[in-house]
Amino acid sequence: MQRLLILILLSPLSLFSQNSYGHLAGGRSAGLAHATVALPNGFSTHHNQAGLALLRQKQVSASYQQRYLVNDLQLGHLGFSTPVANGHLGLAITQFGFEHFSETKIGLAYAQKLGKFISAGVQVNYEQNFVAEAQTFQTLTFETGLLAQVNEHLNLGFHVYNPTGSWLNENAELRLPTVARLGAAYTFSEEALWVAEVFMENQLSTRYSTGFEYRLLNFMALRAGLAIADDYEGTFGLSAYLEDFSLNVAYQYGFILGPNLSYGLQWAF
Repeated sequence: MQRLLILILLSPLSLFSQNSYGHLAGGRSAGLAHATVALPNGFSTHHNQAGLALLRQKQVSASYQQRYLVNDLQLGHLGFSTPVANGHLGLAITQFGFEHFSETKIGLAYAQKLGKFISAGVQVNYEQNFVAEAQTFQTLTFETGLLAQVNEHLNLGFHVYNPTGSWLNENAELRLPTVARLGAAYTFSEEALWVAEVFMENQLSTRYSTGFEYRLLNFMALRAGLAIADDYEGTFGLSAYLEDFSLNVAYQYGFILGPNLSYGLQWAF
């Protein structure tokens, strides 16, 4: 019970809503302060499904985070995506919590190009919240996104989660948040990338984030980011590339809640 109370007390202070969408995915994304709604990659199943339409290979992605270095605040993500005849299919799984409290989201996504420069994606989710010795709540939600390739350097991304304002449980007055994200990704060269994003959630303050990535060598990249909301958060990340694999590590420090460590893995084949 003490561990559950600690989690509940921490929840209002978090930068993100305490449902499965608010627990953003990926070591690379964490190093960029999660300003990645316009950045297509294997974690697009968790950030903006429209990005899947730009992927040419099958992708497997996984990430793990121990939030605020607390053992009971464990966060894991899994993703898989594959090209199909007229688009791209994706599967996303998110798990947060411990044996007495957990949040789970399982989503099935589809993305397709709507022309030369515009891509769109949609995802249907099954979500469940479990609290020991209490009722388990479950519901269906959906999310959708757009990605515009303005030119060879600039992408613009927009994504919305739960636009209908679905309830986790209406009788218990547990309403899931509606989240909208708008961002940009600008590639200066093959080595340098800049990203920025506005994260708007109807139950929390607007979050502004930006990040920069530089690929030092063919097998290594460094990145850093900054996010501002109710807390200030600085981020730093490192990636190692080995053929079709990438390993990502990120350190995030919030001035109120303290540090997070994130680890990520991506495999394209």
